[in-house]
Amino acid sequence: MLRGIHEMEVRTGDTAVVIGCGPIGLKYVRMLSRRGLRVIALARRVAPLEVARRMGAVATINVTQVRDVVAAVRNLTEDGRGADSVVEAAAIPPLGSKPWPWSGAAAW
Repeated sequence: MLRGIHEMEVRTGDTAVVIGCGPIGLKYVRMLSRRGLRVIALARRVAPLEVARRMGAVATINVTQVRDVVAAVRNLTEDGRGADSVVEAAAIPPLGSKPWPWSGAAAW
């Protein structure tokens, strides 16, 4: 996990999307937010999204309630540019099959 964050070359103030709020995704939310990143967490259930908020996510998106997740992410970023990095922590095809349109940079 630390290696992944290191290889993403994240910087304070960057925006990161974390796809999936299981134990691994939530750990990424915590670690990235503590490094000063704006974290947007995505999941399919309300309870994990609430935990993500408590762990430092500045925004959460329930992917089952949003028609266009990519647009929702872009709307939460500066000038609609998308995330600076994306962490795919869900083995769920609708969530993790296309993280890169949400991002202007690195994906892990």
